[in-house]
Amino acid sequence: MAGAFAQSRAAIAGLQYVIGLTPLWAVPAFGGAWTPEKNRVNVIVSTSISETPVAPQATTTDVYYERGLGRGWALVLSPSLSDRDNVYARNEAQISIRRALYEQDGWALSAQAGAYIWKEGATQEASQGIEYRVALGKALGNLGWLNGEVASRQCNGSPSVRWEATAGYNVRRHDRAIIKVFGDGEGCAASISRVQASYVYGLTENIGIELGWRETLPNPGNWNERGGVIGLWFKF
Repeated sequence: MAGAFAQSRAAIAGLQYVIGLTPLWAVPAFGGAWTPEKNRVNVIVSTSISETPVAPQATTTDVYYERGLGRGWALVLSPSLSDRDNVYARNEAQISIRRALYEQDGWALSAQAGAYIWKEGATQEASQGIEYRVALGKALGNLGWLNGEVASRQCNGSPSVRWEATAGYNVRRHDRAIIKVFGDGEGCAASISRVQASYVYGLTENIGIELGWRETLPNPGNWNERGGVIGLWFKF
């Protein structure tokens, strides 16, 4: 089960990067299916602290960095580090290029491709490969937004699918309430899905603090994980 834990944390990491894909601003011109303008940067640093069947405390810290390159292109960097009861468990890093395919009437469609490397445990060999991702988003004016993503990658010859569905509601000027459901198929990680609800309090137009809670949905292996999420969002 410890291996399943580390693999599932890898799934969380890859998907938690997508926390940065839910917009902090009134109109979701950045993140998710939306690609930032040239030289605009979005950064999210988030930490989740969970209870799991194999550890009273498991901590994962993720960084999501996105920079607009112009003409509908963006660079995405997403490193992650996790530990289990203060013992190193896994890290992962990914670099990708994202391309806007369509953006009109509140709809946005983009595609992403990149290379990743991840390592489970201090003594295991690193694994690497290519991930492909497609994102579709819909801006709902001042009300909020919807965003969905599907990603595919190969791990040691085994295919795996990641997915996420996100809904955001603009509570007030800079505050957002977010709920998302995300998961993995068998292959690179255990087949586990989760639901997460969070609130982003906007200190300013460019800086926000996220507080949230995550629960594991029923799954074949009866893996049960729950815990809080705290994050710092900013753009420049």
